[in-house]
Amino acid sequence: MDANWVSLKLILATALFLSSSAYALKVTTREVEVGKTANVSLECISKTPPSVSEIVTMRILKLDNDKWDKMAEVRPGGAAKVKQKSKDDKVFAEGTIGSVSDSFLRLTWPVETYDTIGRYRCDVVSISSQKNVEWQKSLPVSVTHKTASINQIVGETLEGAMEFYKQEKDTAEKMTATEETHETGFENKFNGQTQLLSYTEEENKKECPDKSHSGSWQNVTASVKALGEGFDSKLKSLIQVLNRKLEEEKEEKKAKATLEDEKRNPPRQKDLATTVEAFGASVDRQLTALQSLIQPQTCVDVTGLGPRPVVRLTNGMLVVCDTVTDNGGWIVIQRRASADIDFFRGWTDYKLGFGDLSGNFWFGLEKIHQLTHEDRYELRFDLIFKGKHYYARYDTFSLSGESDNYRLQLSGFSGNATNPEHFIRDTMSDSKGQPFSTRDRDHDSSAQSCARGEHSAWWYNKSKLCQG
Repeated sequence: MDANWVSLKLILATALFLSSSAYALKVTTREVEVGKTANVSLECISKTPPSVSEIVTMRILKLDNDKWDKMAEVRPGGAAKVKQKSKDDKVFAEGTIGSVSDSFLRLTWPVETYDTIGRYRCDVVSISSQKNVEWQKSLPVSVTHKTASINQIVGETLEGAMEFYKQEKDTAEKMTATEETHETGFENKFNGQTQLLSYTEEENKKECPDKSHSGSWQNVTASVKALGEGFDSKLKSLIQVLNRKLEEEKEEKKAKATLEDEKRNPPRQKDLATTVEAFGASVDRQLTALQSLIQPQTCVDVTGLGPRPVVRLTNGMLVVCDTVTDNGGWIVIQRRASADIDFFRGWTDYKLGFGDLSGNFWFGLEKIHQLTHEDRYELRFDLIFKGKHYYARYDTFSLSGESDNYRLQLSGFSGNATNPEHFIRDTMSDSKGQPFSTRDRDHDSSAQSCARGEHSAWWYNKSKLCQG
């Protein structure tokens, strides 16, 4: 049975993968905490033995301001060299150039710094067995900040806000208690003086019980009463004066304390409403930063979200990532597992894409062109026919723009063959260099419309892919 990748429509999945060539850049951990995470390493190694006779150079590069900047390098017979950005950025390099399988280059940070965060790749310059110079690049890998959960961010920020409010409340209660203590002291003094006068009056009554002294006693009583009223008036006036003085001193001390606090630290929040407002702004900033970290640059950066999650990349594209097939990292550009979506469509649909990303869909020619125009990608086909799994893979794949009718370029075929009856042959090479055709845009070289004849859109070639 010859598995023809164009006509078979049972279960077909087509995926893109940013090319990894024959080398890989391994990282011990992708998420780090600055100043805490220890011994994070990046290591450039051979993934599959390439057909090379000699390795000339191995490098690890970092993406800096849209340019790949060399971080470390090793050449035959020499020690690995590392580029230190600053004296605080402690990073060490080790490596050697020997046989293809034994050659490696490794970068290690004993303790993570802010310079550790970034996007890295491995470049290898080698000489093939045919004496050709080859330059191969690994898939990029990202080292990012370890992000806290939303609950942790909100909890920590709210805890800080409530602690601040509690401190302000305690300070106010202490000042009120101090004021009440002063007032109680004055009242106790006044009551004591009044009790002393009353006691004196009672003693005088005992010593002078004779009625003939009633007039004198009345004078003494009147004098005592007048003295008490005068003392009461003076004491109340004194309390008022002292209270005003206490308020002035309290305001003066508070102003001095506020001034000193503002000198040492930024101005503090004055009330709970302002604190809550600041708390909300802080959460917004944290969420914005978290969202920027959550969005991956490619499907290679997507982990822990299931086998085929729908994610939005940093370039704004909404894609389906295959995290399982061939170690993951694939962008799915077509899935057709049932007949619920009609694929016999016109040019605009195939240009923009159609279908349901959670089911059957076509990603879109323009988006595929944008991806393959910026980086080097691989192409993979997977299908199941009569219960058997087949795949075909191409090392390079790209589409030109709409002005060239999204012309196909691909090379480097490989596939599986379970037995001679199930041999996988390279039928996609017949489409190499061909423009895309749909039912309303016929770009093939046949006398008739291959898209209409085959009831499907494709990169048709007159000789084999279009009958008649």
